[in-house]
Amino acid sequence: MEAVLGQSEEKILAGIWENGAFVPNYLEARVLVERAEREGRDVLTRAGAASNAIFLAELAIEVLVDIEGAADLKAFAEGATVGLEQALEDATRELAFGNIEAATRIAKNLEERANHLRQQYFAASDLLLKVESRLADLRGEGISTERLESHLEVARDMLSRGLIESGMSLSRRLNADAESLGETYRAATTGLKDAEFTYAQLNDEGFHSYEAETSIRDARKSIREGNFARALEHLQRAQAAFVRRRNVREALAKAIKETRERVALLQTSGMPFMPDVQEILTRAEQEFRAGNFSGSSEDLRIATLLLGPSDDDEDPRTRQRP
Repeated sequence: MEAVLGQSEEKILAGIWENGAFVPNYLEARVLVERAEREGRDVLTRAGAASNAIFLAELAIEVLVDIEGAADLKAFAEGATVGLEQALEDATRELAFGNIEAATRIAKNLEERANHLRQQYFAASDLLLKVESRLADLRGEGISTERLESHLEVARDMLSRGLIESGMSLSRRLNADAESLGETYRAATTGLKDAEFTYAQLNDEGFHSYEAETSIRDARKSIREGNFARALEHLQRAQAAFVRRRNVREALAKAIKETRERVALLQTSGMPFMPDVQEILTRAEQEFRAGNFSGSSEDLRIATLLLGPSDDDEDPRTRQRP
């Protein structure tokens, strides 16, 4: 602006010739001065806005460090304002150097970050209270929560030292872990009861499986140790053994039925082995009802061989095997 004033004075002194007379050039000088005044007022307005933004950012930092609930305000302030004070100095320096836009941008980002950290602190505190209540409920169900409780103390310590973002991140993970722990525990205990009931029913049918027994025993041990996810893995193996048992039962029952139908059709055919076939098939049915699927399948195979090939044997795609 000083340069524009100097240019205006030069315009006046240089003057112009008008009607043969020399007069000062006030017109062009006034244009320069008025333009400089408009630009100066604009700079003043933007500088005022930047200064106000810096003030609001500083106020946001003060509100953050004076937060309620922190046990050690000094330690909290030192942790929460890491990087904020330096950013405030950067904004002030940029304004002093005339970099108004940069100063405004830094100050607004600083205010937003300080307010965000304050909101995060209260949100994390509320979330930790929720986690604490959930852990109490889990302990009431007989679930060990020592690991999560130790992490809960770590999260509280982080917040008290102003490590808000780290504390919030740990709080969210704790909340998810506590929720998952309850769900996994209920799934494991319920799954164990179902597996034990199913296996007891299959035992009554004569079914015995080393794999199923081992899986159920390992699931019980994992639940006692608090490793509910591992218990679910053991129970999945037990359920797979049950499914295989059901599949074998259904396939064998179908094969016995089809063989019995063939015997009925060939009853008057005069086959010399028909009495033997009926005796073996009857034994296969008895073994099936007793749960001896292996013996039943073997007898059924002998009966099928004695009956000879069926009409379906001509087309392998339609052939049914026990």
